[in-house]
Amino acid sequence: MSGVGLRDIARAAGVSVGTVTYHFGGIGEIIGEAVSIEVDAYYRPLGERMLSAPSAVEGIDVLVAGVFNTETDQHWRLWFESWAADAVRTPDTLQRRRYEDWSDRIGELVERGRDNGEFRCDDVAETTVRFSALVDGLALRRLRGAPPLSIDQARAHLRRFLASELGLESTP
Repeated sequence: MSGVGLRDIARAAGVSVGTVTYHFGGIGEIIGEAVSIEVDAYYRPLGERMLSAPSAVEGIDVLVAGVFNTETDQHWRLWFESWAADAVRTPDTLQRRRYEDWSDRIGELVERGRDNGEFRCDDVAETTVRFSALVDGLALRRLRGAPPLSIDQARAHLRRFLASELGLESTP
């Protein structure tokens, strides 16, 4: 999205620049709206699938498969572009809340596994922070390709982390 202007967006949407500026205050607002739509389309269904899995261990499988698959590179690219834009504008509060909600869903899954005796976890909030940071770091490395990181490798890193962090006998 770097270097994209209102004219580019209007052209891609097949509308006039005036129509774009009537509905949006600028590029930052457009990016914020695009990210909000993407977050709803990506995180909400993934959260529902992982929390509705028969067991928390199976929910972990859904989570790991959901954060790295053939469709997620586009999601991560949009996220990173949004984060870069946030460096020069005020971060979107709604976006932040959506990301916090996603973290809460991960925490719910970990708590469920802990409460059911599937996991050992002393601090769910800290585990969730470390997991999210690892996902974000692996996604950035995957997109940058320096060094290359396949989907299977990213998933393996997450599984090893979760096995260690949650006291699982084998990787989920």
